[in-house]
Amino acid sequence: MRSPLVFKPDWEKMPFNPLLQRLGEKTNQRIFRTDDSFPKAQPSGMSGADWKAFQATYEEDKLYFQTTVSDKSNGHLQAESS
Repeated sequence: MRSPLVFKPDWEKMPFNPLLQRLGEKTNQRIFRTDDSFPKAQPSGMSGADWKAFQATYEEDKLYFQTTVSDKSNGHLQAESS
């Protein structure tokens, strides 16, 4: 028997759209989501120059995506994720 105190998430409301919109504003629409379509299209609101700069650091495949993040203040590599 399940306890009435067990939390049952409502996955149909995920992702929380107000949070996703704010993340988009803060990141210039550079959000990695595994449930997005491939290949990723240029986000609305992002300039062509910003999109080209982002694409130069980004690689995607049906099985993975990878980006390189650098600190613009000194040009040194800060993190790499996949």
